[in-house]
Amino acid sequence: MAVKNKPQGLPSLSGGGGYNIPAFAPFLLCLFIASAPIHADETADTQQNLQPPKIPWYENIFIEGSVLFYFAPKMLEEYLDTRPGFRGAIGYEYNNFRFAVESGYSDIIGTNPLVKEITLVPLVFKFGYALPLFSIIGLQADLSVGTKFSNTIRYETALDYITDNLSEDNEKSFLLGARLYAIILPLSFLKIYAGGGIDVLFETDGPIPLPLIEAGISIKPAMMIRKIANKNKKITVLKGAYFESNSVVIDEQYIPLLDEAGQRLNDNSSLRVTLRAYYAPDGIEMQVRHSTGEPALSAVRANICAEYLTRNYGIDSSRISIEHRDAGKNKELYKCVEIILK
Repeated sequence: MAVKNKPQGLPSLSGGGGYNIPAFAPFLLCLFIASAPIHADETADTQQNLQPPKIPWYENIFIEGSVLFYFAPKMLEEYLDTRPGFRGAIGYEYNNFRFAVESGYSDIIGTNPLVKEITLVPLVFKFGYALPLFSIIGLQADLSVGTKFSNTIRYETALDYITDNLSEDNEKSFLLGARLYAIILPLSFLKIYAGGGIDVLFETDGPIPLPLIEAGISIKPAMMIRKIANKNKKITVLKGAYFESNSVVIDEQYIPLLDEAGQRLNDNSSLRVTLRAYYAPDGIEMQVRHSTGEPALSAVRANICAEYLTRNYGIDSSRISIEHRDAGKNKELYKCVEIILK
């Protein structure tokens, strides 16, 4: 029986008679594919619980109020005397970006006998970014665009002035503004800010620049209420966080428990957390991985919970302690890490 010659142009792995590369490649590919999920699972085991926590959307809603003072432009400073104004806004903050709707009231008194008073009421959209610099200070830049409604009370003529015959003019103009603030006490739910900027009114006769200074306070009501409530809570044992069998992958439904613990630890600096991990007797849950020399499975699980709190909430390791307990005959406790705040 004749033996077919090896196809030309296909080099062999060895000098001759061995497996050629095309024939051996499928085996290598299958080996690589089979090993890839194992590596992915190991990565998932260590990173699955390290995703950023989710903050309820309504806790990012803020309200703010401020006092504002305009400076009359140089060309009008002999005719106008500005008074402090007020501003109020409601908005939403996401990853330090801020979006808000603002309105308010400003009063300008005329020093010219024919101009008695000018009232300015803005309605603008604000877009900004807050940059925390240190623990008690930060910077914030805002841009605003919208409409400013003005009401001018004046005398049309000298005769009107003599007869005290006042007239009113209502106008609206396009407004473009910019602000730069220094933030004091940039807490997660409270900010005190002060700074300056300029509003430009685009009138038919041309733009009118209005330099200003402003100081105010910004509060996130829902977040503030939660933090105050958490600060007043006493020692609490949260339900345990459960892991999958023979794994360091936490069950997704228990991650909110770690989020609650992290938020409450941040809200109350006097709180400490104890992570109580349970190990199984007789190696039922791989108490010690003798073959690799890795630590007890219960220790790995407790350390993952501690790392979650440190990475996502900035909890110092000095505020976290870990305990190990024998689960006894309670098989459910084999997979549990209790979270105790005190």
